[in-house]
Amino acid sequence: MNNAKYLRELDFAKTDFLVRTKIFQHVRKKNGMLLIGSTNIRYRRFIKIFQIFKITTRIVYWDKNSLYFEHRFISVKDNFVCAIAYAKQRITNFDVEDMMKQFVGKNVVLSENGNSVLEKPPIPPEIRKLMEMDELSSSQLRSEANSLDTV
Repeated sequence: MNNAKYLRELDFAKTDFLVRTKIFQHVRKKNGMLLIGSTNIRYRRFIKIFQIFKITTRIVYWDKNSLYFEHRFISVKDNFVCAIAYAKQRITNFDVEDMMKQFVGKNVVLSENGNSVLEKPPIPPEIRKLMEMDELSSSQLRSEANSLDTV
């Protein structure tokens, strides 16, 4: 599977998750808009053509503006995690913290062992790094834009 297909499959998995958990419907009803903010993928083993795999998706953290997902590409044959991705799903015109109060404890936010999370989890280290990377990138782009303005 090439790199572009991983991202495409992530979009399908995330959309399926958001619809099944009713988060998508809730956001749309309140005129929110879902936008992908960033994605980081770590490839561990190549997924061959016609190889059967599954993707597990779970929310691992959220803040006022975004949901943070963990996606695992798992080989069905041997249960090996072939790739792991972390994604930031930005939701505009919407308070994610308020929304998640309605979904916590209802099998929408799951821990690694599959149990329903009853309160907002601490920021996982991978998500903290994703946030840092986003901020560094944004800062760099703002700096570049400012230097273009002065030319």
